[in-house]
Amino acid sequence: MSALIATDLRVQLRDRLVLEDVTARFERGRVTALLGPNGAGKTTLLTCLAGLRVPSAGRVRLGDVDVLALDRRARARRIGVLPQNSEVHWDIDVATLVSLGRFPHRDRWAASAADERAVLRAMVATDVSHFATRSVKQLSGGERGRVLLARVLAGEPEWLLADEPLASLDPAHQLDVLDQLRAVAGAGAGVIVVLHDLTHAARVADDVVLLRDGRAIAHGSRDEVMIEDRVREAFGIDVLVSHAADADRFVVPLRRSP
Repeated sequence: MSALIATDLRVQLRDRLVLEDVTARFERGRVTALLGPNGAGKTTLLTCLAGLRVPSAGRVRLGDVDVLALDRRARARRIGVLPQNSEVHWDIDVATLVSLGRFPHRDRWAASAADERAVLRAMVATDVSHFATRSVKQLSGGERGRVLLARVLAGEPEWLLADEPLASLDPAHQLDVLDQLRAVAGAGAGVIVVLHDLTHAARVADDVVLLRDGRAIAHGSRDEVMIEDRVREAFGIDVLVSHAADADRFVVPLRRSP
C-alpha cells in the first residue's frame, strides 16, 4: 500500500513563511489528524499533500511517484479532497452532485452499475439519501457539508483529505462523520483530517501531526502526541487529558498557559 510522504516541505507566501521544513509520513489504514492553532499551516500542508499547491521547496510522494507528476484525473482517482467552505455554484439535485465524485473513474458520460453502487453507498454513509432529489441550493450548511463529503466518498479514493469536515454540523452528525472517517480507514484507505476540536481528534485519530508557526513540532501516535505538555506547547493552553469509561480520550481546555 502506497504511503503519502512529505519531505522538507517549505511554503513561502510573499514575506511569510507558512510551512518550514515539514517532513511526515502517512500510512493507509490510519486516520491522521492535523492539529494546531489558527495560522499554524494545517490547510497549507493539506493542499500540498493533495497536489493542489506547489511547495516552494520539498516534495510530496505517493509511494514512489511525485504527486505533482500525476495528471489531474489520475490524482483525483487516488486522492479525494474535501476542502473547507466549499461552494456549490450549480442548481442541481443532491444525487447528481454526489455522482460527480465518480467522474475520474468514467471513460464516458454514462454511469456504470459500479458508479451507481458507489454513489448509493456514499449517500447512505453520510445520511443524505432522504433528500437525494432536493436542490443543493435548498440545503443548510451542515446538509451541504455532508453531501460534499458523500461526493468525495463516492470516488472511493485511496486517500481522503478533509479540511474541517465537522464545520456547520450538529453534534450527532459530527459523530457520524467521525465514525465514517474511521470506517474509511478501516477499509484500507488513508485519512488525513484537519480538526480544531481536540476531543474529536482524540476520538478519531490513530496518529497526530501537531503544527505551530508552520513547523511540525510533534508527529506520532495519538497517545504520544496528545499529552498535556505537547498541547500546551502548540496552543498555549493548559488542558486536562483523560479517558471516558469506554476508553475514548477526551481533552478539556482549562485556561491559557501563563
